[in-house]
Amino acid sequence: ALCAASTLAVLRAIDRPLLRRWLLYAVLVLLLGSQHLVALLVLPAHGAAILLGATGQQRRTLRRWAIAAGLAVLALTPLVLRGHSQSAQIGTPREDSGEVVFLVTEAFSSKIAALLILWLAALGLFLARAHRSHVALLGLWAALPYAAVLPVYRVLHLAQLRYFLFALVPWF
Repeated sequence: ALCAASTLAVLRAIDRPLLRRWLLYAVLVLLLGSQHLVALLVLPAHGAAILLGATGQQRRTLRRWAIAAGLAVLALTPLVLRGHSQSAQIGTPREDSGEVVFLVTEAFSSKIAALLILWLAALGLFLARAHRSHVALLGLWAALPYAAVLPVYRVLHLAQLRYFLFALVPWF
């Protein structure tokens, strides 16, 4: 819910970049990170929505987003450090690349369903010209967390669906 709320807040802040909207966004990102650190992988999708927006004040908006998100993430640093010191508490799952492929196919129930859904998402991005940044935001929110785990799965041990349930929201 906090992931969806922070996404809605950034879209509202993009539409009308008032200070109170960016403050609300920063607070929601802080709450999101305090409840689920992996869900912060939605932040690059938020930034991409700003970059893909067709407004003339793109740099200004991107700077405001970076400040709001950066302050929230900075405030989460003690939690990250404390959590890292306790990472051995949860054990070490298997470390093979098949686990990552299983993560993606488990999220979509099958390889065929995953390919079909990704094809439909690409089609939607192509057809939704008027709202391209919003569609891209949803697509990146859905895909980026899975892509981000690929290069670091041996170090962070995140190739389990339970850590990525927040990335299923944009599909609905």
